[in-house]
Amino acid sequence: MTVTTYPNGQQLTSSALTPLQVAELMQTLTCGMIGVNPPDFGRVRVDWQTTGQPFVPTPGKDVCSLMCQTVDVEYGRVRDQAFSGGGPVTGTWAYTRGWRVSWCAYGPNAADNLRAVRSALFMDYFTNALSLSNLFPLPDAAAPTYVPELINAQWYPRADFQVDLYEGVTETIQDAAVTSVEVKLYDGNDLGVVNPVADVDVLWAQVIQLQDGGSMTSGFSGNEIPSASGAQFVLAHSPNPPQGLQLFVESPGFGWVLLDQGPDYTLSGNSITIVNGNSYAAANTRAWYRY
Repeated sequence: MTVTTYPNGQQLTSSALTPLQVAELMQTLTCGMIGVNPPDFGRVRVDWQTTGQPFVPTPGKDVCSLMCQTVDVEYGRVRDQAFSGGGPVTGTWAYTRGWRVSWCAYGPNAADNLRAVRSALFMDYFTNALSLSNLFPLPDAAAPTYVPELINAQWYPRADFQVDLYEGVTETIQDAAVTSVEVKLYDGNDLGVVNPVADVDVLWAQVIQLQDGGSMTSGFSGNEIPSASGAQFVLAHSPNPPQGLQLFVESPGFGWVLLDQGPDYTLSGNSITIVNGNSYAAANTRAWYRY
């Protein structure tokens, strides 16, 4: 895993492999594929070094070099995105990355060694080892080519082979979360749309519940029809804070009207008493409040 810290403090965590990590993995696996056990990194080398071990000393010595490169693949342009948690939110991206591994083998067994590599790539032992690093070889690899090379007036047996792999990459980043959503209700007859008849904050946890298909029963009740008996109405919960209760009644010719706590009604716990002398049916009453 690699971690990148951005100027705003966010950290991106990525499972993407580096070229060196892929090369070192393939170097060890290639030794096993051609029967070099324990691994001999003098026989299987990473890239084509300019210093260090010399080139193949004689045509009779088997040596294999490999190189790992990233390649553009169509699937790499599509990313699946998901979010989880609530405050902060974790964003997760999953996408496919393309790799190309190329082998260049010299020596009397060059062609046969790369034939063995091609066969081993699709055997369970090696595919399982690759899958542990989220690498998956494509099965349409072309056969190795045998191309003897003339070096210093001497022919060296040589074979080339390459295969493409897909890497499954997952990246995560944490971001700030919405803590609340303000909901304002307006009377349809108010053409100016200036003064809302209700102004309610919905907490983040309640928004998450709605996304998951639940109901807002954790601290908020909206559009509730209270039970009624005469001038007494009873809510399902006790509003908290009490002054946050928004009580509406439907009045013929006026639509939904917000009652004033105090002049129109009193609140005690979850019990409402109408004190303005009017009579309201429960079916024509709606309540919005936190609890």
